[in-house]
Amino acid sequence: MVKPPLCPENRHHYKIEHRRTKFGRPQSNGFIERFHRTLLDEHLRVKGRTTWYESVDEMRAHLDAYVETYNRNRPHRGRGMERQTPGSGRLGARRSQPRRR
Repeated sequence: MVKPPLCPENRHHYKIEHRRTKFGRPQSNGFIERFHRTLLDEHLRVKGRTTWYESVDEMRAHLDAYVETYNRNRPHRGRGMERQTPGSGRLGARRSQPRRR
């Protein structure tokens, strides 16, 4: 049986810290909010107009393909990305310290 990618055992294995954002503060969750917007603009609104899905599995397959392209092939312009893809080594890189203001 395959475990979900973010189950507690896998988070521990990959040294992923589970943190929650502050309630009512979307700024503290900006990266995922931006991903949701990009997902809507580049995938869901396009595929939703051109494809009639017969099953959830078919929809999931298209979504998985988009996320793979997003992570491996699509250059990102976000802060600190310098037009790299998340899969080009950025994910395994040392995490930079947050700036203090």
